Amino acid sequence: MHGFNCEEFRKNIPMMVAISGVTQDTSVPNIRVDAHNHTRSLHCTNGLCDEIIVLHLGYLNYTEYVITVTFYDLENPRFSIKNVNFTLKMYNVSFSQVEIWFRFIFVVFTFMVTVSITIHSHCSDTLYPDGRIDGAHIKIQTA
Repeated sequence: MHGFNCEEFRKNIPMMVAISGVTQDTSVPNIRVDAHNHTRSLHCTNGLCDEIIVLHLGYLNYTEYVITVTFYDLENPRFSIKNVNFTLKMYNVSFSQVEIWFRFIFVVFTFMVTVSITIHSHCSDTLYPDGRIDGAHIKIQTA
């Protein structure tokens, strides 16, 4: 959102989000019977506002959606909204799973290297060709 006339603006904005999915026969059933109400913090500086997350869909059951977003309590004589831009972002689930596995394998590998270094540093006795052992205290008893 942008277009404010003031230098800096910060306000909690209540909003309502209603989601409907469009089926193949073009009917539009509500995904949620009741609309989702929540409040977001809106921060604007020099006429431009920070992004706010309006909606998150964990999975997509429909190829088309009708989303109705209603903002409340935006009337204020100090500022006026010129326009609102909505940006849709999505991620590839299979990429996310690969990323999670990569991180898991990296953590396991790091743990193995750390344990290996720790064990090696505690067992770093040096055996010289002449039979001397450096780094170990050996007590030899003769009868």
